[in-house]
Amino acid sequence: MIKSLFTLLIVTILAFQIVGQEKGYFGRKTMIEIGGGGAFPLFQNIFGQDKGYIKKGGEFQKSLNLVDANFRASFGVVLSENTAVAMEYQQKYYAFNPIKGTTIGRQFVNDLGQTITEEINAKAVHMSLTERIIMPRLIFSTKQGRVPAGITHEIGVGYSMIAFNNRKPDLAVDTAGIYSVQDVQDFFLDERVEELKGLKWMYGVRMNYPISKQLLFHFGVRYSYNTLFKKKAYRDYDQTQYWLSGKEAWEKINQRRQFGIMELNLGLTFCL
Repeated sequence: MIKSLFTLLIVTILAFQIVGQEKGYFGRKTMIEIGGGGAFPLFQNIFGQDKGYIKKGGEFQKSLNLVDANFRASFGVVLSENTAVAMEYQQKYYAFNPIKGTTIGRQFVNDLGQTITEEINAKAVHMSLTERIIMPRLIFSTKQGRVPAGITHEIGVGYSMIAFNNRKPDLAVDTAGIYSVQDVQDFFLDERVEELKGLKWMYGVRMNYPISKQLLFHFGVRYSYNTLFKKKAYRDYDQTQYWLSGKEAWEKINQRRQFGIMELNLGLTFCL
């Protein structure tokens, strides 16, 4: 451990010496970054939702929900030796388990004013989501550091837009019931649930290695806290003829986003 820290310190010092004394990277103040990464939603699989299903060879098999990957690109400007600002676009892919256990249910009022409550045995594969994030970032280093080389820190607040990639997941329903797979799929997710929106609060730290006078390689870790808008509005979507109500979808997606609290990232920084 001590040897690794010492090596990291030496590389960092060399990186600062390479950059020189001008503001920016060899005097270049414009940064274009591309990269990607992902999270291992360990906490979800230990404390969170039940195991979901994947469909393999036509059969439903229980599976951990491990899909959590992202691609990002940003444009930034160095303001001083120790600070820079950037605007980032990120596209993230992950999934959530739409049912709890092996049953799904619904409650609604029919045309006669009667309250109908139903529950059936079912299996559903994980529902995949795409989250698009627009995030302004502040990038900074200590007084001994030098943006964008060496060790840098970043904070940002992003606006998130979350879309369903498939509103009708693969299903298996109890053959003894009165509903077919198609019947359940047609009324699976409440149609009032469209694109969800929220915020992503982020702090990150990373190491930036010079490759040339215009290019750096970086890797690091990001920590985030996620929120979703319109919680009260989705509570009103609780009673519905759809098997996955708006309230349930909001709660499951909100919980799923919290389990992606830590992300590993790597990429390249081009300085112009």
